Amino acid sequence: MIADIARRWYQRESQQGDAGVLEFTELRTGSRFAPDLKWYIPRQYQREDAMPKAAVFTMKLEPDLRDEFMAAAEASHRPASQVVREMMREFVKRQQDQRDHSDFLRRKIEVARTSAEEGRGRSNEAVEAEFAARRARIIDRA
Repeated sequence: MIADIARRWYQRESQQGDAGVLEFTELRTGSRFAPDLKWYIPRQYQREDAMPKAAVFTMKLEPDLRDEFMAAAEASHRPASQVVREMMREFVKRQQDQRDHSDFLRRKIEVARTSAEEGRGRSNEAVEAEFAARRARIIDRA
């Protein structure tokens, strides 16, 4: 019903020229309580900083997995596309964190190798002797 009113208003205003044309964007289609309901919002009231969703991602998956996912998304009262976007963002962040950690380790190893090559390191025997002495002190205290 709202869609029809918006469409009629849009057609009427479009015939009068571009001045006063109010464009609507569909926000959400259906819900658990009213599956045929469509909500619309005038574009002038949309957030300008909202991320445009211009890319379409198509994937194949098993019907059972799709059904379970759709049921879980509906149970959390969120659109499936929002849940998928959140999972994608989390995956991208995890991958970036792993790359950052690998870079950190690579730099740390490079510093250690440079230190050893310049003779600033200690031999394995010296380290073992120091920690054997520490262990002996701890055992003596106990």
